Amino acid sequence: AKPFAVSTQDAMDNTAAKGNIYIQQIEDQWTATVIAAIAIGQGDWGGVAFYFPKGWKIESLISSYPDGTDSLRASQAVAWDIGDGESKWGSVVEIGRDKDQIPTSGGTGSVVIHLVMEQEETGILSFPLLVSVGSELENDIPHWGTESVTVEVEWTNGGEERKF
Repeated sequence: AKPFAVSTQDAMDNTAAKGNIYIQQIEDQWTATVIAAIAIGQGDWGGVAFYFPKGWKIESLISSYPDGTDSLRASQAVAWDIGDGESKWGSVVEIGRDKDQIPTSGGTGSVVIHLVMEQEETGILSFPLLVSVGSELENDIPHWGTESVTVEVEWTNGGEERKF
């Protein structure tokens, strides 16, 4: 497991994500699982986002955010395909993010994201994960993902050496 943690460090309205990434091979299929606890500040409209590299497909997404609420609010986790642009990211999962800059009332929850590698390459493989949190208006321009961390998981395909 490879741990990660990122926070807006705002004592009054903190948004944070903390968890682990697990990479494993099941038969001849490489999989990645992200398990995280999240907390979104009451005034935050940027929420938490997990960006995944091209070549990995989101198989399933389970989120409890926000804990202790009805099923309408619990549907605030969405997965997007980024497309074929210049970005190294192929997909993103957003939780508690509102593009109209309306705070989602905050809360806590957990998320489990399971991915599979679409095509396997030989040699050293890597899985970069970008986790971003928070939001702000700067000169009336909205910015989400005000704090972020990139986690790099590497392993050697076909050998015993793996770095997690």
